[in-house]
Amino acid sequence: MRFCLVFLLVACFVACRKSNGDRSSSPYRVVSAIHHLNGETDTTRYTYNGRNVEIRQVYSRTPSDVYLSRYMFEGSGYRLAGFTGSTPTQSGWFRTGSNGYIDSSRTIRQNGTINNTLLYQYDSEGKEIRNQADWGTYKNDYRKFYRDGNYSYWLNDYTNVSNPSLNQRDSIAFEFYTDKPQKDFYKGHLPDMYGKPVTHLVKSRRYYNMNRSGELYQRWEYNYLTDAQGYVTREVWLIYTYPGEVLSRSDTTFYTYGR
Repeated sequence: MRFCLVFLLVACFVACRKSNGDRSSSPYRVVSAIHHLNGETDTTRYTYNGRNVEIRQVYSRTPSDVYLSRYMFEGSGYRLAGFTGSTPTQSGWFRTGSNGYIDSSRTIRQNGTINNTLLYQYDSEGKEIRNQADWGTYKNDYRKFYRDGNYSYWLNDYTNVSNPSLNQRDSIAFEFYTDKPQKDFYKGHLPDMYGKPVTHLVKSRRYYNMNRSGELYQRWEYNYLTDAQGYVTREVWLIYTYPGEVLSRSDTTFYTYGR
C-alpha cells in the first residue's frame, strides 16, 4: 500500500506556503505528516527555503533509511533530486507553463531509465481538467469535471501496456463536505503548482467500472479533524471494496503546520 501513498503524494497537492510567486494567502504551511497504517508509522517532514521544498520520509519498517526529495526552483520549473540516505536514486524536471502551473514532468531512475512522465491541462480559470500519466508498464488518463468549485466526477482510462485485456475505464464520483472549506493544501509537494484548488474538503469517492456496466467496486471515505482556523490536523481515510462493502484499508494521518 506504500505505492498508493506515494502516488497520492504525487497526484494530490497540498502544503501551504507564502513566498514570491505563490498563490496562497495563508501564512501557514505543512511541516509534518505522521501516517499510521497497519501498526506502522511513517513520518514525512517538509522544509521550505523560498520556493525550494525538501521532503524527508522515514518508514517504521526501515527506520535507518531516510528518503529525501529536493525540489529546487529554477525559473521555468523545478529540478528534482531524490536520495535514499546519501545514495542518489532519481532525478526529474517539473516544467511550469505560461499560466504558472506545472504542465509536464518527468522522473528518471538513477540507472537512466524513465520512471514516469506526466502531462497536465487546465481550463481558463486555472482548474486542472486532464492528467495523463505514463508509468512505463501502464498509463492513466484522468479527465476531471467540476460543479460549484468542486469535482463532480473524473473519468480514468487505464491502459495496461503489455496486456490490453486488462484495460479499464473508471468513472469516479465525488461528494464534498459543504461545511468544511479547504484551507489551501495539506498534503503533497510543490504547493499551489497544480491548478486552482477545489473549494471544500472531499467526503467520498466512488469508483465505477464502466467495462462492467458501471459496477461499483470501491468507495473511499474521508473524515477530518480541523483546528480553530479550519486547517486539517487529522485525516482518516477508509477504503471499502465491493461487492460486500468490505473495509479493506483504514489509515490515519496527522498534520502539523508552521510559518
